[in-house]
Amino acid sequence: MDLGALFPPPPPAPLEQGDALYDEGKSLYDNLDPEAAAKKLAEAAAFYERYPVETKPERLSRVYVFLGASRLLNGDTAGAQEAFVRAQLLAPSRQPESALFGQDVQDAFSAAKETLSQQPRGTLAIDSVPSGAQVAVKGESLGTTPLKDVELAPGSHPVVLTLPGYVPFGVFHQVAPSQRGELRPTLEPTPGLAAVRELAANVSASRSLTSDTLPKGVAELGEKLGARYVVLARMEQDRGGRTEAVLYAWDVQMKNRLRGVKFHPDEPRSRDSAVQQVHAFLTGQHVSGPSLPLALPAVMKKPWFWAAVGGVAAATTAGILLASQPQKPLGIRLGNFGAGW
Repeated sequence: MDLGALFPPPPPAPLEQGDALYDEGKSLYDNLDPEAAAKKLAEAAAFYERYPVETKPERLSRVYVFLGASRLLNGDTAGAQEAFVRAQLLAPSRQPESALFGQDVQDAFSAAKETLSQQPRGTLAIDSVPSGAQVAVKGESLGTTPLKDVELAPGSHPVVLTLPGYVPFGVFHQVAPSQRGELRPTLEPTPGLAAVRELAANVSASRSLTSDTLPKGVAELGEKLGARYVVLARMEQDRGGRTEAVLYAWDVQMKNRLRGVKFHPDEPRSRDSAVQQVHAFLTGQHVSGPSLPLALPAVMKKPWFWAAVGGVAAATTAGILLASQPQKPLGIRLGNFGAGW
């Protein structure tokens, strides 16, 4: 199942206003009005930077090249260098086109590049809540969160995090020379995922959770997800005051259920016992205690599975752990898409 299609993000912000400002500024530069050109191009850059998710780094880099050239033509050498540095941070391989810019621009751009290269680099640790988001810096994919100490030139860098079921997050993050920075945003669930989470929380808190019949909310969850199996976890306190997870599973199609599988998320043996019971239920096996085979599906060995079970991935006492297609008994999970998936 395509989780991005199941919980689509909002439509991207339109960039036509920024495009128009850039085109107008470029035209003014071509017509030798550098002061007016610099004003329009600065407005274009400011507009694009308000939309780091939608803005292509190469596009913004080109804006800064024209902005630097306009400032240089207007006698603002320091402002030109600043713009050229921004252009290189966004697209390190960029070079002003010789057909559009004279030797003075080429020399100033090279000088700014040399100045930037001599500065000590900084590092940026990138994480997200939940983890497992795809990370792109300057449009280049670097992997999934958490990422440790990404080395970057000092300056402002566009960082975009995407995770199915969540609104894309973007920011221009400032990296200081010889300094270690951290970025750890909390991702906003899409309206669809938020609604499903709320429904799951309501079901987990209701008396119907322990009923013999299929709870209406569970049937609704299965319908919303296009799923046959739904597994919910509820966090409780045991008699000793320790956090205890209780799993409830349903076969929505056959109306079968598994209830009250208790375990302590921080105890491997307790986890193994619980996961065997859930696995046996989803695969139609008879649960017979410790004699069950230990060959568990790979999905149940993933760190995110136990993070979700332990309530680490979501600030709630109840959440959906997984729901699956009939042909994939352990296919889809809610709570932390992406990590190790």
